[in-house]
Amino acid sequence: MTNNTKLSPRYAAREHLPKWLLDQAAAATELLAASPYITEDRLFARCEPSVAHLYTAFNALNFISGASRLGVLKNLLTAGVKLYHVDSLHAKVVLVDGQHFSLGSQNLTVRGRRINKEASFVSGDESPSEEIRDFFDFIKKSARLITIEDILKMEELIEPWMPKFRKVERGAREIDQEIEKTRLEREEAEQHLKEEESKIRFKKAKEELAKKIQGRMEKERRERMLNALDLFEKVFDQPSNRPVSSLLAKVKTLKNPPKNFFSSTTYTQSLVPVDRDHNFGQLLRSIGVHPKPYFRYLIFNRDTGKLGFVRYAKTQWTFFANGVSPRDLLPVGSHRWKVEIKFDWVRNKDTPSNGTVHLHLAPRWGSEPIHIFSIRFTLSVDGVFLDEPNITEAGILDFVDDYTLDLPEIKMALNNYLPSRITTPFKFEHNKHGKQASDFFDYDSPKTYRIQAHRFGKSAIFSARLYPPAKQKPTLPLALLDLR
Repeated sequence: MTNNTKLSPRYAAREHLPKWLLDQAAAATELLAASPYITEDRLFARCEPSVAHLYTAFNALNFISGASRLGVLKNLLTAGVKLYHVDSLHAKVVLVDGQHFSLGSQNLTVRGRRINKEASFVSGDESPSEEIRDFFDFIKKSARLITIEDILKMEELIEPWMPKFRKVERGAREIDQEIEKTRLEREEAEQHLKEEESKIRFKKAKEELAKKIQGRMEKERRERMLNALDLFEKVFDQPSNRPVSSLLAKVKTLKNPPKNFFSSTTYTQSLVPVDRDHNFGQLLRSIGVHPKPYFRYLIFNRDTGKLGFVRYAKTQWTFFANGVSPRDLLPVGSHRWKVEIKFDWVRNKDTPSNGTVHLHLAPRWGSEPIHIFSIRFTLSVDGVFLDEPNITEAGILDFVDDYTLDLPEIKMALNNYLPSRITTPFKFEHNKHGKQASDFFDYDSPKTYRIQAHRFGKSAIFSARLYPPAKQKPTLPLALLDLR
């Protein structure tokens, strides 16, 4: 708190002795100062030396260590300042004319004035200085006068110890530096540990977030597939105003005689129209699709939910396959892949998908194709949806080391390849996937079915249902209605 009124009290907390107190000391009639250490005479330089009294600690260790300087004491004593030694002195006090004082932590040293972080309480006009005067009266009782002989004798006795102390001081400084170095290394290690822990926490949080996102994406994908399958059956319920929108067909077992002495009689089950005036070609043309004999077409058994391929002919269907192997190879990068497309006639409980693509690496030197892995897919009216590739399936351990497996590139190629191969009629490689009609229709004795043709993209898909309809639709695991 400060006030410019001359006769009012002034108090201030300052780091060092202010110029105001030095000005007061210059005109002092009595100057009392207490400081255990002294290395400069700045306070006494402007006052009359005979009015100044300095109380200090006249100890050898202070002078050997440099905390106090005998040269300064000698100059003050020669100038006329009275010097006193006080045992165990620790106070730092200046009192001018019994009224103005400074009380704090600052010694009368260069270090105390320039380097150390000090604080002094300074009081001005009409200050309560009685306690300060009482303090000096107290230390006077035990004070001992310092003479020039004391100073000269001290100089003589401490001279041999000065180099030793400087050596100890250097050692102490090195210890301090080593302690500081250790502290910095410890803090650096702690900071590094905190950074690593932060990275681990961040990585863990990132992984948890990725799992949540992956789970949400998987849930959305599953819902999308289930919705797609739900829509898939609705394509067969669309009314048609074509002249011929359906026909009745029944299963006929054909006896094929031996081709030669070494072969045996074979039996082939075909689906043929009941009314010979209508055929499957007319059924396709009625929905605006030009028929392609001996090509594979998609067929859906509405009673069981089975999807498959049938070899189409004008008056009969044969080889009801759950899968096909197109003749062409799928090019991906520098490799060629043999593709096998199969529908699941036994539902997989873990996924709503209804088919699987098996990829075989085409051989380089005429050997058998190498099965690498499989990818599940969902066929619906909205298109073909691929699952994530599963490279842990059987066959991956046989993968040759010099091949590279670029899953995103393969998946992208399949996204372009599958829709055209599944929904477009095509010639198949051979009959290795061909099955009898009894396998596709699940019957013990031949029955009659209502066959319909439906637009599916630019082509067609056939549907088959028992005729007359069963009283209650079978609830088989694969039935698409069960997937809702």
